[in-house]
Amino acid sequence: MSLLRSLLILPAFHNLINAEFGLVSQLFQLSGAASVNNAKLSWAFVDGATQYVVQQSIGYGAFQTIATVTGDTYDSYGLTVGSTYNWRVTASNGNAQVDQSSTTSLTPFAPQNQYNTYDNTVPTSLRIKSSLLSNGVYYRYNYETFSNGSFSRFVEQTSSDGYTFSGDKTVLTGDVLCRPSNYDCKLESVSFQPHPSLDQFVMWAHYERSGDYGLGYVAAAHGTPGQNLQFDGAYRPLGDDSRDMTFFVDGENAYLVTSTDTNTNNNIYSLTANWTAVDQRLAQVNVNGHREVPAVIKANNWFYLFTSRAAGWLPSQPQYIAATNMAGPWSNPVNVANTATFSAQSGGVAKLESTQDAMMANQWSNNWPTRGGPTRQLMLPISLAPGGGFASYHFYRTTQYSDDISTQGQGLYGVQTGRILSVGKPSSSNAGTQGIALANDGVQDTPDRFFKPSTVPFWYQIDLQDAHAISQVDLTTNLVQGTETFYRFNVTGSNDGNTWTPLADQSNNVNPGFAASFPTSTERFRYIRINVNQIRNNVNGNEADFTGGVTEVTVYGS
Repeated sequence: MSLLRSLLILPAFHNLINAEFGLVSQLFQLSGAASVNNAKLSWAFVDGATQYVVQQSIGYGAFQTIATVTGDTYDSYGLTVGSTYNWRVTASNGNAQVDQSSTTSLTPFAPQNQYNTYDNTVPTSLRIKSSLLSNGVYYRYNYETFSNGSFSRFVEQTSSDGYTFSGDKTVLTGDVLCRPSNYDCKLESVSFQPHPSLDQFVMWAHYERSGDYGLGYVAAAHGTPGQNLQFDGAYRPLGDDSRDMTFFVDGENAYLVTSTDTNTNNNIYSLTANWTAVDQRLAQVNVNGHREVPAVIKANNWFYLFTSRAAGWLPSQPQYIAATNMAGPWSNPVNVANTATFSAQSGGVAKLESTQDAMMANQWSNNWPTRGGPTRQLMLPISLAPGGGFASYHFYRTTQYSDDISTQGQGLYGVQTGRILSVGKPSSSNAGTQGIALANDGVQDTPDRFFKPSTVPFWYQIDLQDAHAISQVDLTTNLVQGTETFYRFNVTGSNDGNTWTPLADQSNNVNPGFAASFPTSTERFRYIRINVNQIRNNVNGNEADFTGGVTEVTVYGS
């Protein structure tokens, strides 16, 4: 390694930035409501703090305390459409203030446009407008393979609206693309971007022989819209192996972020001015983190690099790092969202016309050792701190989105099945009390916060203190790397703690780390009980009671 390249790596190792006490807010709708008038708040934990005081103001009014919690999330419901709301969170230890977040603001609205519905419980198509636009014509390039899975050709198609495409023009074939491999080849993580000043589209992808992953190459091609693509070669960037990767553009500048050293580290490379070749390695990040599926977004002059843990096809803990420059310095990794990415893996990011972003998490369920349903993606709206450096995203049963709405904050929102009823309520179990309050504290992004049952089978129960109609019950469970487990369970409800009514049957569940249940009963219940019958290793099907742990039970309802 040259001295120059060694120096370029140093910022990621030694000059890690420290982001401020971050707070984000995200508008969402309750099922059946006409307005998007609820806010989900998320913030970073602060060392030394034992509680968090949530304050809210309207317009230029004074802040009022609306909650004091021990977790890192809070929902504010029933906001007035058209009014601007502001929030801040004070981290405290007893009566002593430890830190205070910056302010975040939102304006609730009543949807006036046509939205697409994305259902996170079944395979759903994503309707996003193509970003490849030239002289009023939209383009897309379809990747086609032979029956054995090897690359066949790229087909160019055109559209007048960016959604509906036609045409079948071959612009690059395997005869050209596969030459560097000397065998049949394949591409993954294919991405096309429009160059802003050259009237060209540029492609980068992960490149391998079709039968294995021994090459660790990247591949590039470019072309003028309507003409054939020119292949720019396939190789290891600056000699480094490359597996999962992303092609990220920031104005005139473009970058590759790759998983390298057999998915041990991530490298960030700048590209040449025409984007067709690697220029230099800017930084190596997530060192020894075993992170893959990199995805980069930029907002408020901050860059965010999202990744998943290298765990084969199985769900893993999502993380991100943040920086004000792609060369760094970058922050330490931050756990985000949910310890199991809601039984998926952190994936690519969909960017909408309204400048909103959604994590498209990959649920590789058909590839799990114990197979689940069809492989699909989850659409999870992302929130970013106005001051930068902090991010969050959440699971909703459905998400409403439109790529034709340019009004900031109105192109994407989640639809929550009901209000969260369970956070901080009394809980109990027949399997001890070790960490029992952690199982409904509102925290589901921190791996070491969970209730540890003393035996399996077991039940875990929440007293909602009033009777409610129950619309959804989420179970997030402890994940042990290499022994990822799924829970076989059912959900029951009671009003006296003695007589129980079945609400949901998950006795055939195979989703590791997270399972959402949707009761259909209209009866109201005070007590909700999770009855866990088995904990099984998804890899070999064996019982794995030693991994047992309930990270969070979230109950939603009226």
